[in-house]
Amino acid sequence: MAFNDTFRFGAHAIIFNSEGHVLLLKRTYGDKGWSLPGGSVELGECKGGQK
Repeated sequence: MAFNDTFRFGAHAIIFNSEGHVLLLKRTYGDKGWSLPGGSVELGECKGGQK
């Protein structure tokens, strides 16, 4: 790793309904494929958008 490497934090969830189906979301960016719900924190972003 270089001195200027940055790390990003993120999380995804696997959510099942009572019938065992998994919740997937259709992305609106990039290849617009299907993915699990989740996201990442941007550099400088704070909880609730407060700094």
